[in-house]
Amino acid sequence: MGCTSSKAEAGPAAPATATTLLVTGSKEAKAVVGEADAVDRALHQQSLVIRVAGAELYRSFETFGKMDPFVVLEHLPAGGRPREFARTRTDWGGHMKPSWDHTCRAVEVESTDVVRFRLLEKNFGDFGTPTFCGEASATVRELLQGNLNTSAERAPAATLTLSKHGEETGRLVIHAGLNHGSKDGFGRVSAKLFESPVARLPGSSSLFALKRKGETCPESWIGQDLARANAELSFYEKVRQLRQVTSSPSGFHFLLPFLLDYEGVAECSVEGEKVGDAPKQLLVLENLGSVGVGRCFRRLDLKLGQARPSDPASKSRLAAIRHSLLEGFGSCSHCEGFRLERFEGPPAALESADPLLDLGGGKLHGEVLRRRARKAMLQRMQAAEMFMHLINLPSASGADRVDISEKLLRQVLSKLSQLAVACRKAPAPQSWLGSSLGLTVNFLPESKAPEASVKLFDWGQAELVMPEAHKDFSPAERRERAAQWRQYIGSIDELSWEAARCYHHRFGNDHVWREVHFAVADFDSMSAADFIGEASLSLDEENPTVEMTLPLLARGDAVVFGKNGLPSTLTVRATFNSMPLDRKDRFRAFWQVQIVSADNLPARDPLTGSSDPWVSVTAVGGKDGEFSLQQSSSVVPRNLQPEWNESFELALAVPGSRHLSESLDLVAPGIASKFAGLMASSKEEKAGLLSWASALAHAADRVNRGLAPAPVAVPAGGELEEPAVLAFDSGSKDDEAPSVAPFSTLAESKARLLHVLYTPFG
Repeated sequence: MGCTSSKAEAGPAAPATATTLLVTGSKEAKAVVGEADAVDRALHQQSLVIRVAGAELYRSFETFGKMDPFVVLEHLPAGGRPREFARTRTDWGGHMKPSWDHTCRAVEVESTDVVRFRLLEKNFGDFGTPTFCGEASATVRELLQGNLNTSAERAPAATLTLSKHGEETGRLVIHAGLNHGSKDGFGRVSAKLFESPVARLPGSSSLFALKRKGETCPESWIGQDLARANAELSFYEKVRQLRQVTSSPSGFHFLLPFLLDYEGVAECSVEGEKVGDAPKQLLVLENLGSVGVGRCFRRLDLKLGQARPSDPASKSRLAAIRHSLLEGFGSCSHCEGFRLERFEGPPAALESADPLLDLGGGKLHGEVLRRRARKAMLQRMQAAEMFMHLINLPSASGADRVDISEKLLRQVLSKLSQLAVACRKAPAPQSWLGSSLGLTVNFLPESKAPEASVKLFDWGQAELVMPEAHKDFSPAERRERAAQWRQYIGSIDELSWEAARCYHHRFGNDHVWREVHFAVADFDSMSAADFIGEASLSLDEENPTVEMTLPLLARGDAVVFGKNGLPSTLTVRATFNSMPLDRKDRFRAFWQVQIVSADNLPARDPLTGSSDPWVSVTAVGGKDGEFSLQQSSSVVPRNLQPEWNESFELALAVPGSRHLSESLDLVAPGIASKFAGLMASSKEEKAGLLSWASALAHAADRVNRGLAPAPVAVPAGGELEEPAVLAFDSGSKDDEAPSVAPFSTLAESKARLLHVLYTPFG
């Protein structure tokens, strides 16, 4: 059943009329006409399947010896070009009465399309050009006459007359029917639902844009080449089956909203394909979004956890060493449990940070090198910087940007917290290390209502484990999988924790902002940035407008002098603004800080005799300086008198605002009551993360027991209430149901937390 075009001797250009044993009189002919509408209806839901049984040739086409016949089947759509969709095996020595009994793969057709059968015989094995022995053609409607409710295996035989240049050369026996359920091990989707041919997505060789006919948002689906995603097919098929279960919950229903929608496999024609090429088999998947298409404004892809070791045979030694170095030194996956792999639609501050700037800039290098350099830079990015860039929306400013950024980050935090709780509700530990998390921002400036989407994908190394399969593993393997699942959930916990910290410092200050610190540096793509100078600006709400040219100072408070011998300066502006009345439910006011320009900077790059300046900003506020916000400007390449004119906002919240509490309690019951206390402990990162993970485990326990959300109240002194942690035994009692284990003291709870926190499974 190959898909390569034949080099056989050409037959007649026009399809010949088929002669079948089924068409023997006028009654049958009238029946065919009467069935026309039924055939059309059936073909909209099912595909044609043909079984080639055998043939009888009237003469030999071999000079000496016996013939080795085979049949090539071609689909001739109305007004289209012919395309081979199947071929039988070669019946070696079959001579004039070959037998194949070959069932071809299902093919999507219209009733007026023609199927052409070309019988050939091989010469000198596979080395010679096959000899054309004859062909027959029939419309799909003729082939399916009387067979609409029958599969190809049970359909009655039909005999087609083979001819070559007007000479009858033999007879071909086939069976034609419709596919009644897929026997390929996967669900099928009709390619007729999509516009044809499909085009590859820019920058990808395995992803295709699927535009569904009649949909208001035609870009909502993509096709992934099955030849490159065969390892993911089993995973997606299990997901599809779980979504079809509408009775009692399977335990995965908490996780299903975070998995990509999958419809099945479609066979689609591809733009630029050659004549005779078979259609590509594509996994029809939900489109996470492509920036610039539809409402997609920004997209981030993150790799979660440490992937399981790959098969040594599938990776070269050099590739393995390079991967090890990347994991150990070039990324933050070990320190944070995840790493950024992709950032589409970056703000100007990130876009201007050219990783090839020290090598002359990205414009001097090829697309492949630019993409790899950018990816390496993203993999080193810390979470705080990632979220800073995520909510940096250049299309808005002032009160609009404060409002939109807060809504966006609140959505992201809520969805990540919901995902952390959902993972703890899975009915069995999963092997998902190395999968990816897609964070998409759908936003149209005129709507002023961003929508954040969090989805898991990239299941090449993953496995969807059912509870029954988990019980069949050995105790040692169950413990190993439980440990991997804890590690995976830990990655999501850390990601949601970083989002919570970012929200707290940016939108949780309800007191004052006291000072803004500016550090000017020379951007280096190959090494750490070179410090140039720093300056500070005090903020006072009684002095609502400040514009100053500040001297840049070195570490020892010495004045920095530029290349021209003059003192280096930084010009900034700060304006205090009250929030509009319709937005004072969350914020009472905000500072807008603008980085205007710098003058007389020193040259930090000896090769170019210049600098690539950018500004790192740190704002400090709160009653005791407990709030700290970071921001960065764009990089201005090779300029000692840079101008930025970039601004950002410092929001001041309304005391007692409940917007975040209400959002979090919907997805992680009870966590809002602990939020203030958790943020109070965030200065000690390990302790803060541990407390956050404990609160998520407590929320999962409340969901498990069906309890109402806890009251939103912060205990005196910021102490957390004692959590009930989901526990499991990692020893031999792997198959026991999870239990809730309350501890006598919070200290005892934390002592066992690292072992029992992330999953209730053994």
